[in-house]
Amino acid sequence: MKTILDKEIQSERLNGSLVKCGLDVGSTTVKAVVMDENNEIIWKKYERHNTRQSELVRDFLSEIGETFSSSTIALYITGSGGRSLASILHAVYVQEVNAVSYAVETRHPDAGSVIELGGQDAKVIIWKEDKKGNKSSISFMNDKCAGGTGATIDKIFSKIGLPMEMAREVQLSGQSLHHIAAKCGVFAETDVVGLVKAGVNKEEIFISLCNAIVKQNLEVLVRGNILKDKVILLGGPHTFIPVIAELWRKALPETWELHGWNPKGKDPEELIVVPDDSHYYAATGAVLFGAGAKSEKKDNIFSGLTEIDQYIHQNRKKQLEDSGTSLKGLIASEEELESFRNRYSIPSFSPAIPPKGSVLEGYIGIDGGSTSSKLVLLDTAGEPIYKDYVLSEGNPVVDLINMFTSLQKWIEDNNFQLSIKGTGVTG
Repeated sequence: MKTILDKEIQSERLNGSLVKCGLDVGSTTVKAVVMDENNEIIWKKYERHNTRQSELVRDFLSEIGETFSSSTIALYITGSGGRSLASILHAVYVQEVNAVSYAVETRHPDAGSVIELGGQDAKVIIWKEDKKGNKSSISFMNDKCAGGTGATIDKIFSKIGLPMEMAREVQLSGQSLHHIAAKCGVFAETDVVGLVKAGVNKEEIFISLCNAIVKQNLEVLVRGNILKDKVILLGGPHTFIPVIAELWRKALPETWELHGWNPKGKDPEELIVVPDDSHYYAATGAVLFGAGAKSEKKDNIFSGLTEIDQYIHQNRKKQLEDSGTSLKGLIASEEELESFRNRYSIPSFSPAIPPKGSVLEGYIGIDGGSTSSKLVLLDTAGEPIYKDYVLSEGNPVVDLINMFTSLQKWIEDNNFQLSIKGTGVTG
């Protein structure tokens, strides 16, 4: 993502000033914002870290340091991976629920609740008001399991063959909903594979998955409370997949009616909103909360990349050693590697090839499983002559065509004929 302002314009505008950088180091992505003296975002970036949290944070800071080289940069950090980096960067650490709450309170003082879907966690924040008008908040977070989060969606994309670009265009109107269990990613995958094999349209499967995620969070994470309007939807899934917001706008009014809650407005578009930069709210809140709490003390000023470079290349290993974590690998020598390979290698399969020009009588067994398809050819004595294993492409007919094509080629290459006496199917 490009910076909001041209680099030269930024340098001229911010020459010698203080800017505030908020970093949200999440389970799957790193988000960064730079804010000016008026707390307006003047630079932002969002990227998957692919388990390289420290390295991506380092890359972001390098770019920020170069872009704002004439300014003083104060650092604030949040997210599940932020605490361990805070001391290394001399950044102010802000707990992520506090960061999100404060950002929403500042940007949307009329908000009644927040639903944030992250890569591997989800959170709900609900504001309550007593008879004197004093507001307080309660929060619930699913941080022990990735069920009902963006990770569940990621896992399913490859199964249904739906690119993210197409997913962004999917609309709820006119689509049928099918049962998918979102409480567990494994259960969701099993249900999705079943729908794929039944020939259900991939867009309907995707919408059904998103609907399951909405229902899962509504039934489990909300814990019986009412998500009062105005409901703010935050996080990457809400930002990049509009149909999830559509599903919330369908599900929440039904819940409000069930609980006898009368929302202030009538249009779900006004009551349930995805604000601009919704995936940057934690990073923004880290700045707003941290700067207010610390009064912008000078001990969180960015001083370069030396310490994070040292951590990445040296200290991280020493930290693991000091904590007693073993760094010993699976093997320590070529001899151990060979022993390991021998111990865990798959036994070779070398069946007797029928004589050229002969006719082989045999039986075919097929196992169409949820994630893979298997085929075996047995001779009349019950001995395996040929076998095949493929990861399922979702359609069992396609799997079978591919396996029979490979079997036919094996027969032709070995120049004999096959007489099928019977076929059995399971799975």
